[in-house]
Formats: sequence, C-alpha cells, structure tokens
Amino acid sequence: MNRPTTSLRGLHVLVVDDEPNIRQSIQQALQRAGAVSEVAADAPEAAQRIADDAFDVLLLDLRLPGMSGLELIDELEHVAPALPIIVFSAHASPEVAAEAIQRGAVDFLEKPFSPDRVRRAVLRAASQQRGERGTLEATPARAHEEAAPVLVVASDKNAVQGLLCIGSAMAAEANTDQLIAVCPVEVPFQLSLRQATYWDKASVSWQADMMDAVDRASEELSLDVRKKTIWTHNAVDALLSFIDAQQASHLLLSWEGNEEAARRLSAAAVQRLARRAETNVTLVKQAEGFAPREIVALVQEGTDAVWAVRRAWALARYAGVARLTILHTRTPSTAEEADAPEDDFDEGYRFLNRMLNEARVPPEKVDTVVLLDDSPLEALRQTLAAFDTLCLGSNKQSGMARFLFGSLTDEVAAQYEGTVLIAQGPPDDTPSVIHTLLDRMT
Repeated sequence: MNRPTTSLRGLHVLVVDDEPNIRQSIQQALQRAGAVSEVAADAPEAAQRIADDAFDVLLLDLRLPGMSGLELIDELEHVAPALPIIVFSAHASPEVAAEAIQRGAVDFLEKPFSPDRVRRAVLRAASQQRGERGTLEATPARAHEEAAPVLVVASDKNAVQGLLCIGSAMAAEANTDQLIAVCPVEVPFQLSLRQATYWDKASVSWQADMMDAVDRASEELSLDVRKKTIWTHNAVDALLSFIDAQQASHLLLSWEGNEEAARRLSAAAVQRLARRAETNVTLVKQAEGFAPREIVALVQEGTDAVWAVRRAWALARYAGVARLTILHTRTPSTAEEADAPEDDFDEGYRFLNRMLNEARVPPEKVDTVVLLDDSPLEALRQTLAAFDTLCLGSNKQSGMARFLFGSLTDEVAAQYEGTVLIAQGPPDDTPSVIHTLLDRMT
C-alpha cells in the first residue's frame, strides 16, 4: 500500500518549471499531500504571482527561458525575503548547489527526484525562513487550521500521564493542539472483534482501566485529549493505518518492560512500529512520574542525533527549563601529535554546533559539553547523574532496538534512573544538500 509520507495541509506552494510535464507531476504530488499548489512557466510569471499572493514555499527550476532561476532568487531578495526557496536542476553539481545556497536557497534537489523527496523538502522548507545568505534561521511553524495530530499509544496506565506531558511538548513544537490517546486492544484470532468486546473480559477490563487513566491524566494536566480504542487482530498494522488516516506528525510509545505492558504491546511490536511508521517516533522509558528539570541530549555520530536535540529542546521549552545540555562523547585520538587532544575537542564541538544548526536550536540557550575519555561509559554514568531526563537518537543502522541492548549508549540508557527518550525522525530524512555544503563552508 502506498501511504503518504508527509502532510502539507494548509501550505501554499508555487512550482516554477518550463516543462509542463514536470510542473504537473510536482503539483500532483503536492496536492496529494494536502498542499495548495500553483504553477508558473518562467521567472517573470513567477515574480508576478509572488507579488500578487502569499506563498509558503517556492520550488524553482534553475534553467528557465529568459531570466534564470538564480536571477529570480536575487530579485526575490527584495520582494519576498522570507520566502523559502527550493531549487532543482537536471544539471546538478556541487558548484551549482553552492551558488544557489549562497544566493539564499534553503534546499537543492537533483532531477529526477521522487514525490516523497519533494514533499519532505517542502515540509522542511516551510519551517525555515531565508536569513542572511547561506544561513538558516529558526521560525515558528505556520499554524494550520487542520494541523497534524500527535498520537500517544496508551498501553501502560502508569506511563500515561508522562506520555501525555511529552506529547503536549511535541504538539507545541509541531504547532498543533491535537493530541490523541489511542489504545490498541489485540484480540485472539479465534475471536471476532465483536465477540471480544463481550467475551474477552480481561481485555475489556484492561481497556476501561486505560481510558480511565487517560481521563485522570488529562484532567490533572488540563489537556484536551481525544481518545480512540482500536480492537484488532494485529495491533501494529492497525496503528499504522490509524497513523496514516490521521496523517499524524508524531507517535509516542512507552516500553517499561513489565509483564502487563509486554502482554499488550510487545517489544517486537514497538520495534516494528518504529521501523514502519512514516512520521516522527519517540520511544519513552520510565515515563512514570515524569517531571523534567534537568534535561540532557546525548548525541553521537551515526544516530538520529538531530532529532534527539529537537526532542530535548521541545521538552525544555514545555517545562520552562532555562538551559539545555547537549553532550557528546569521544575516545581520545591515537595520533602522537602533541595537540591531538585539542583537535579531538575541536572536532567534538564542531559536531555539536552542526547538530544545533540542523535542529534549529538557539546556541545561547544551550550548554555544549564534549567528554573525552578512554572509558566513556563510567564517565557518562557520573556525568548523567546530574540530569533527570535523557534524550538519545535512534541508531540509523539497526533501529531503536539497538538503544535497548548492547552499545555504549544502550548501556547508559539501561542503567539510567531518569526518563529516557529515544528519538527517530521520519524515514529517509537524510541531510539535504544545503546542510552538507553548509557543514563544509563552516
């Protein structure tokens, strides 16, 4: 089944290309994701449309008859300086991409590109604005009348209140007030779904307790939470279908490891959901009694580090935490040069600065720490003892399960006494060309 990977509802996008087939295919891809899209065949027509109407994102071919795409970018610097521009070309090269970025583009796509790639680029660009040339500035996401909801999977009544707190923080980051608590009840295949609501007394009682827990938590937190129970023979497929139907912006799940939670939503099911859900995913351990005061994001290369920083920043703003700590561990270089430790620290801080830039977190609100140690596990244990909330990025190669068993950060998370958030971004949300080039330039 082909599922939409992003929701662009409420966005107004202009597509500029002199080839009718390309204009039409891009327009259709955007409209299927909910955007309102218009087209122009050349730069003068595009400039006139932008002067007459407000657009959220401009998709611009660089090779146009008459005035080129680069020349149009220069002209728009004075007409619509905050308009995010995504440029594309069939004749891509690092030099062409770099010039487009220096003139103010926020992303670069090489033809041919998939509809999903276009939709993801538009969604990312809509949350950015053009500032000084070659830089990205943070800007609040545009408020939509039908903003994509945040889904909280209610499978452990002890974790419900903490999950709703975190869900509320994620909803604020996504600029939505829609928070849905969904309770999946998996029914044995020998029973029909209707039969289960009459004869499976254990499941009926569990579902009622779960919804009561949602009601109590919603009242205590003063949150407007929609409730949804799904009776199903396959919880993973049912939840994925619900995510798609709602075009959810975020999915939150808890895994506490207790027997009752395991019976309702197993570790294997959580992993399958995380792997297959085409949205932001956060896995939460030890959500009971969640009350963040000291928050740290542990970011490592080869992980969804940017998403860990974003989750930590969203929590900090939600909880009113004055400062956020971003921590990166490195083992000392084996180089024999006298300045090797200084080089290690410099490289570590450059990595942290890239993460802050990509996560669009103001550096003046953050303490960045590089921990250089031959035995980082023990050093991390001591350092993290000062924090009550830890955010990690999912491992890109092996999924969320990697952070539950086996590696350095896995061991830290397993022994950590506070709340742990494992963050994963939407699939295939790889760094864009602009981020790669900005990293090289800075």
